[in-house]
Amino acid sequence: MQTDNLNNSFLREAIFTVSKGIVPDYTILLDSSLGSIVDRAKDSPFSRKDLSLQKHYNSISKAYKDYLPRYSQHSIVIKNKNNAICSIDEQIVNIIKTIV
Repeated sequence: MQTDNLNNSFLREAIFTVSKGIVPDYTILLDSSLGSIVDRAKDSPFSRKDLSLQKHYNSISKAYKDYLPRYSQHSIVIKNKNNAICSIDEQIVNIIKTIV
């Protein structure tokens, strides 16, 4: 999966169309490990269980992180190495408290 040559103007137009021109003040990206994602997918009846994720995980993760600052005024990446949901929840609440 190539992400280096994504057409920036196409991305900007697609995001503008979907968001109706609203640029978020803050975007929080949960950067989960591949193992954590695969484990959750196994347990979820709603997961597509996309087998190609393992093959493309690194390039997809890099693309999200590279493009995030372009389409949000401020971006925060939470690194999640199999943390419990309550731990992630606490991190997000603390981030929001510092913003507000």
